[in-house]
Amino acid sequence: MKKLVLYQLVILASSLMLFSCGGNQNSTSGKIIPPVIIREYGEELFTEKSLKSATPAGDESDKVEVQFVDVKGLPGITSGVKIVTKEKAEVRLQCRVDFSEIGVMPAREEMKLTLYARGISSKEGDCHAVVMSANKLINADKALEVTIKPETGKWQKYEFVFTTNAPDSTDGYFGLRVGEKAQSFEIAGISLKPYIDLESPDQWMPIVVDAQGVNETVTAQTIINGSRYDRSAGEQWREEAEANIEKYRKGDLQIQVLDAKGKPVKNALVQVQMKRHEFGFGAAIRNQNKKRDQQFLDMFSIAVFGEAMKWRGEKDRGGRAYSVPTVEWLIQNGIPVRGHALIWCSWRFMPNGMEEKYKNNPEALRNVCLERVREAATFWGDRVTEWDVLNEPWNNNDVMEICGWDIVDEFFNITQDVAPNVRRYINDYQSVMGGRVHMEWSLDYYRQLFERNVPIDGIGLQFYIPSYRPVPQTVLSSMDRFAEFGVPIKITESHLQNKDHQIQAKDFHDLLTAVFSHKANTCYIVWSAYQQTSEGYRDSGYFTANEELTPMGEVFAYLVHHKWRTDIEGKSNKTGMYGTRAFFGDYEITVTASKKTVTVPLRFFSVEPLKDVYEIVLN
Repeated sequence: MKKLVLYQLVILASSLMLFSCGGNQNSTSGKIIPPVIIREYGEELFTEKSLKSATPAGDESDKVEVQFVDVKGLPGITSGVKIVTKEKAEVRLQCRVDFSEIGVMPAREEMKLTLYARGISSKEGDCHAVVMSANKLINADKALEVTIKPETGKWQKYEFVFTTNAPDSTDGYFGLRVGEKAQSFEIAGISLKPYIDLESPDQWMPIVVDAQGVNETVTAQTIINGSRYDRSAGEQWREEAEANIEKYRKGDLQIQVLDAKGKPVKNALVQVQMKRHEFGFGAAIRNQNKKRDQQFLDMFSIAVFGEAMKWRGEKDRGGRAYSVPTVEWLIQNGIPVRGHALIWCSWRFMPNGMEEKYKNNPEALRNVCLERVREAATFWGDRVTEWDVLNEPWNNNDVMEICGWDIVDEFFNITQDVAPNVRRYINDYQSVMGGRVHMEWSLDYYRQLFERNVPIDGIGLQFYIPSYRPVPQTVLSSMDRFAEFGVPIKITESHLQNKDHQIQAKDFHDLLTAVFSHKANTCYIVWSAYQQTSEGYRDSGYFTANEELTPMGEVFAYLVHHKWRTDIEGKSNKTGMYGTRAFFGDYEITVTASKKTVTVPLRFFSVEPLKDVYEIVLN
């Protein structure tokens, strides 16, 4: 069995094609998929000049000596520092080796520190040093403070990733506490630079590698400041998320190749190519042009309108002139459409003049709102797959306060009556950004609705994260709370704001991994795929305003169209069978044998009855 491995290419403005190996130089899906960059960001902060700046420091600096030495046995590294601690320090912090001449360290950003060390001598076991790094102006509060114990006579490589701890960029600091014991050791190959790795985002556990490349885990405590995100070593949530993705997002796909007489065909070439995920990786569609149309089809598997289908958008802004032809185009291209939203019960978001006309007439207000729901649900019918029937009831509830909260039941009942095949959602932003009071109110209110058997098919959660970094554990536990109702949940709107696009990309990697792993979740929609000029969306989106991928967009392309994708080929066995684990979605299966080729579509969805075997006949 031969897996089609995608090359990881640097994005060029003139080329958006992603190639596959295995002899076929084409897109594995037949689409234009942006290639992926896996790279380190930022310039080196630690130079040869930095190395030569090593100086004994602290009140007990007389107990340590620094010698500059030539290095052998490390490829590409020729110079280092020998540190000799003559006797144990009374106060270990006051016996240090500090390095000046460090470049400017950015604010609130991941940094990668790499160094080699080997012990020379020690009267008490291995050598011992505490590695420290931070922004210089606040170096009493280290962003990185971790112990290393280099073995005698053996070069070892250490790598640490940490978050800087200053609100503004300042000169960097690097140093070693060396007063633990009388000892001598050497360090070399020091590197310090801003870092992000899209392939391996969980590099918080220090790793030691000897010069021959033998890896082993080093137990060490890393103190990381300046972030709400607990990036501790050995994050259990990530291991569980990867296991859940394998468990819930994939299934056993079994294909049997038969000839025209129904007999098994041996050694037939079976090519399995994913066309689209079952999971809804989507975006709000707006401000399209020809290039953006193609990017939307290549990147996403579900669409929603930001304003065009809302009551105010349709009545005051002529939304249907845009939404109707766009929905037809989406359907023609196999993209399902979410309806958003049938009713948003705040005067602020209803058609102009509603408050003045209806605020003192509850009966008329009730009738006009129920008619809005009925008319829109009837008009769109099955052209949408689901509706956000009610949007943000927590603090957009002017209608309910005047007409009574029982009107919500009627909104859902009417939608069920006139569009029975369309799934009905209640949508709010409580899960991450709304706060504990908002969440608890929503959970209690939804519980009441379900107890009254209101026909709700799913719960929409909004993840607007404008000013802090998401914590995957919190996201997952919040989703757990809403999953208790036993209906699907969807991330219907998401917005991750961060002016530092590299940190944003890393956080997004974790956020998307978390939500994709949750059993009850079926969708993740970004509210703006393109960066906009408005303050709220200027630093959020998969594409720039000029349709170029952002770092966050690179992460999305990598995960959705590479890591979480099944494009594979192999040969059938003597019973005509070929099997593989595959992500749920729409596929194109091509079978070739005896100079005959047949290509068939295959729908492999977890929400539909799965066949034990999918038969393909070579006529």
